Amino acid sequence: MKKVYGLWLLAFSLKLFGSGWDTSWHFKYFFDTFSPPHNINTIGFILAWVLIFYHWGGTEQAQRWVVRLPHSLQGFTRRWVLVERLGTERHIDMGALRITTTGMLVFLIAAPLDQAWHRIFGLDLTTWSPTHLSLFAGTELMILGVLLGFYRTSHTNWHGSFGSIAPILFSGFLLEAFLFACGQQEYGYIALYALNHPEYVTVQHHTTFPIPALIAQANAQGGATILATGQVPTWLYPLYQLLVGSAILQFARLLHRRVWTATAVAALYLAYRLLARFILHSFDFPVSFVPYYLIGIGLSLDLFGWLSQARSKKPVKPTSTGRNYAFPHHKPPIHWRALAWGTLAAAGATAALYGGAAIIQRFEVMPPIPLGSPQFGFFNGGFPLGFLMSCLGLWLAHTLFSAFETQARLQQARDAARALAIARSPLATKKA
Repeated sequence: MKKVYGLWLLAFSLKLFGSGWDTSWHFKYFFDTFSPPHNINTIGFILAWVLIFYHWGGTEQAQRWVVRLPHSLQGFTRRWVLVERLGTERHIDMGALRITTTGMLVFLIAAPLDQAWHRIFGLDLTTWSPTHLSLFAGTELMILGVLLGFYRTSHTNWHGSFGSIAPILFSGFLLEAFLFACGQQEYGYIALYALNHPEYVTVQHHTTFPIPALIAQANAQGGATILATGQVPTWLYPLYQLLVGSAILQFARLLHRRVWTATAVAALYLAYRLLARFILHSFDFPVSFVPYYLIGIGLSLDLFGWLSQARSKKPVKPTSTGRNYAFPHHKPPIHWRALAWGTLAAAGATAALYGGAAIIQRFEVMPPIPLGSPQFGFFNGGFPLGFLMSCLGLWLAHTLFSAFETQARLQQARDAARALAIARSPLATKKA
């Protein structure tokens, strides 16, 4: 299992490096299909395909598919396609494998559509285009499926350092995949500032301006500010980060069940962003703003989550029915205490983003994160709506985790029933 998921980490690392370079590349060079970032991304994509074929090779569906083939092809398929000599244990359950395969198919469909989109409309001025969002969705589903597959397999069959570190790494990949669309604003606002302040480029960063073709296309569509906004409203950037950051970091906490998981995932993501910025800066590529305040979101979720668990660890008294619940009822009611701690976590995450942004913008060029609108003040967007987005993200994390845990229990029950039926079959009885 360590080798298989190690290869998955390599595949996602290649896709991460290629996609991260790609955004900076297109602020410096015009669109081209076989650019170095695209080629690196493609290598990771091919490795992911190989791994998906490997996982499917050990399933019952693959065996039924081989039986339908002509007899002359069955031996070849079993040896070179299913690679049966590697065994039938491929370290992933069917639910997770279906999610991963769906993500790969979405990516496979979106990739040529994105090429056609560029051929028709030219260079995109946004990462928020339909084809880009489809590519992101495919990658997100792949990582989610692999993360769940590793979690369910390692939960019973694996212990040690790899079993502790790998979920953090996969969660970091998932967070980066969801936040990748924000790169438009994070690169764009620095590019826009550089156009108006040449000394920022020559003195501080020594990075390149956006290419003339990009500037010309932005001016043709309404002005150079489109480079920074990506043709989406300004409020989308902070609210999307709160929604996605809260959901994924909380989901990672539920999976990993360690005290500082969310902080570790956020710190890993920020370390990657800082390293990428240093490398791009060193090779004279456009750089992006790094959302440092994400560490505050992780700290808030971990701190209030830990306090919630610490407060709930009380002696449990048996009820009259003999069932042990933490509440004096015959069935568990709504966990109001956990809900209250979750509300505090969401408030802390929102304060970390808006408070951190207010401090950081004094020292760095960054996308605007207003507390509210000039017309209606604090309660129109900004902090209140960000708090609701963080609450929604936490709810989505718990809902998704519960759904996948339920599916996993059903899968275990089906496997146990199948094994029992095989054990009681006349053939098994005869062999016994």
